[in-house]
Amino acid sequence: MFMLKSQYEGAFLLGLSLLDPWMQDLRTARTPAVLYDNYIQENPLVSYVGVNNMERFDMAVSYLKELGHARIGYLGGDMNSFISRERYQACVRAMELHGLDVDEALTGHSYFVSECTQKYLPVLIENHASAILCEHDHLANAVMVHCMECGRKVPEDISVIGFDDAAFSAFTVPPLTTIRQNRNALGRCGYYALASLLDGTYISSLLLRAELVIRGSAGNT
Repeated sequence: MFMLKSQYEGAFLLGLSLLDPWMQDLRTARTPAVLYDNYIQENPLVSYVGVNNMERFDMAVSYLKELGHARIGYLGGDMNSFISRERYQACVRAMELHGLDVDEALTGHSYFVSECTQKYLPVLIENHASAILCEHDHLANAVMVHCMECGRKVPEDISVIGFDDAAFSAFTVPPLTTIRQNRNALGRCGYYALASLLDGTYISSLLLRAELVIRGSAGNT
């Protein structure tokens, strides 16, 4: 494997899909590694660092339900991504826990933001989604822009919640309600996990708590 051949003592890795050859290599790698938003179950030398997605979606769904929403849609990335699968499954579980119907007609998945907005968003609107949960803030912003271009107001006609609390999220129109993940804390946790692996303490996963940041893109139905 590349890391072993290059004599790395450890590594931080992010952005790998489930189909990436590196994911197969990491199942048997002997070099300690920390994966951001990815998980290898079989190898004790590989740790997963991320945010508690179940907690995140529970917060978002609970908030939307309090606002009166029952027809909640979901738009996310390609399902060949571990984190895209994890977030969608967490959304489904949160909906079920809150007694809300999970309607496949209100979901869409694509690697491309443009496909989500042009192909799947119109279907969600046609099927009377009153709110949309987005896997990340870039997608949420694109959804808001597309809604407004179609003559639908956010949040008066449809509510939108993102994930990340990206730097631009406070300056979208309207300001985006989102789930914050603390990037500095993620970095510190990654360093801690790798140091622990190098010291012989095998950490499976470190999950940070989520934080709901309420702004102006979600409102009463």
